[in-house]
Amino acid sequence: MSDKFYYKNWFVVLMLFLFFPVGLFLMWKGQKFSKKARIGITLLIFSMGVIGSFTEEDVSTDSNQLAQEQEEVEQEVEEEEPKEYTFDEYVQVFVERKLGRTTNTGNARYLGHSFSDSDGVLEIKLRASENLTSNMTRGGIKLDTKDVFSEFFTEFSEVDDLVLSWKMKLVDQRGNESLSRVLLISNTRENNQTINWGNVITDNIPNIVDSYWVHPAIR
Repeated sequence: MSDKFYYKNWFVVLMLFLFFPVGLFLMWKGQKFSKKARIGITLLIFSMGVIGSFTEEDVSTDSNQLAQEQEEVEQEVEEEEPKEYTFDEYVQVFVERKLGRTTNTGNARYLGHSFSDSDGVLEIKLRASENLTSNMTRGGIKLDTKDVFSEFFTEFSEVDDLVLSWKMKLVDQRGNESLSRVLLISNTRENNQTINWGNVITDNIPNIVDSYWVHPAIR
């Protein structure tokens, strides 16, 4: 038996690596290695096979679950129709996308709007964020104004003149509080097309828009 090549140690070891059932058979049939070694090799191979089967099953389960979840997400995306806004709805949506829903004090940013079909003038009422100084408050308003004007006219073909009416809570001499207009900025579509807002310095906004008015409280 020992003369046959398939009982040679090198061939038995090769079979254990390439096709372990044949290798195990030859190892035990040819009584290769010591009995303890044969038992140890057999247990090692079977334990590797068990672990491998569990791992393969887990991977298969995870892959199937992932594929199922991805399919469900894709189906939801396909079924979800894009919302179509009316003009009035989209004005608010646009403002909140650009400036956020609330100010830095948690108040609603968008306060309403009015639109004149006859001359294409849209006035949007906005609440300004408060800051430590008048200069910083005014600077924040101009920065927000820049963000709105930079994209507004490409989104609203119906509008020829945009007016931003910025408001804040002011206290009069008698100590009464009221939400008052502190800055009014207007710009026409024609003028807006001549401005590269990406390169505009906010301090220059009063000089390049069609109309600019600021309340003495934040000058």
